[in-house]
Amino acid sequence: MRLYYDAPHQVTTEAFYNKVEKSFDWIGAEREDIFVMSFYAWLKAKMQSRPLYEVTLRVD
Repeated sequence: MRLYYDAPHQVTTEAFYNKVEKSFDWIGAEREDIFVMSFYAWLKAKMQSRPLYEVTLRVD
């Protein structure tokens, strides 16, 4: 996402988090593209300032 590179401090805001959550339409882990899931985990880790590995393994 371009915003992450232009203004990295904004990715931790609630408004950005809500925008990202609305951007993804999940179809279930069994049918979802692994690359989409990986990108989302990376982005979520950045938004929450948590380790990528921890976010990737967590099932919400």
